[in-house]
Amino acid sequence: MGKSSEGVNASGSSRSGSAFAKALKVVRQINGGSTRFKRRKTLRMSGRKEIKFKIYSRCSPAGLSDIIDALDDQRLELVNEMGFKGLEKLKIEKTNRPLGAWLLSNFDPISGCINAGTTFELKLTCQDINLVLGIPWEGKDIVPASQKEVATMKQYLCHVFQKELFDQITIHAIQRILYRRPSGQMSPDEVVQFKTAFIIYAVTKLLAPLSLCNYISSRYMKPLVDIDNIKNYNWAKFVLDDLKIAAANLQTKLKDQKGPGYCIILL
Repeated sequence: MGKSSEGVNASGSSRSGSAFAKALKVVRQINGGSTRFKRRKTLRMSGRKEIKFKIYSRCSPAGLSDIIDALDDQRLELVNEMGFKGLEKLKIEKTNRPLGAWLLSNFDPISGCINAGTTFELKLTCQDINLVLGIPWEGKDIVPASQKEVATMKQYLCHVFQKELFDQITIHAIQRILYRRPSGQMSPDEVVQFKTAFIIYAVTKLLAPLSLCNYISSRYMKPLVDIDNIKNYNWAKFVLDDLKIAAANLQTKLKDQKGPGYCIILL
């Protein structure tokens, strides 16, 4: 069972919080205007050239925040039952892409440590993910479904969302379901549909955004067909594993772009 962010804080996490506070201070200093000016001045003096590398992300926390604000008490209680109550308090309207790209470029996908220019090791753990996002951080690992399982699960999701074809289950259709206000007490089928829609939207827009907005990945289909036990899956590990994959992909691209005498500028 996932633990709430309040429970983790109460169990003693001041050291982890302090480490992140110190790292964030360093990050802000590195990304400050004066530091950037000095870096570019040094590059001009050394004759090195800049390569501006744009980072594209599908992360859209504002959409999830707007949906949570529109939920009534009945549906907020369902979010709490799933172990995702922490997202209710996570008021993020936009992301800082250059900062996020810089953090990923300094995140070791093997050790899970962030090299933020500090003198101590800053290791990102599932418990840290829980502290920030307030999502379950213990339980079953979320593993991708096999090709045979995917076919069966697609049929199940079509039944849940009352669609004839799986391709009709788009993020826009999911969004309409989440904004739909129930007229009274929700039926068991409506509860399953809402819970499934909420998980899909939260993963796609915030927790592990994919390159295609309307694509439901087979990586987390297994928990979707086990929606009554959704809180018994380790969603924090799922997010952490996705961060490691993103960091590895970004660092590979940066190495391919960077040559002798060049400096990558993340935008």
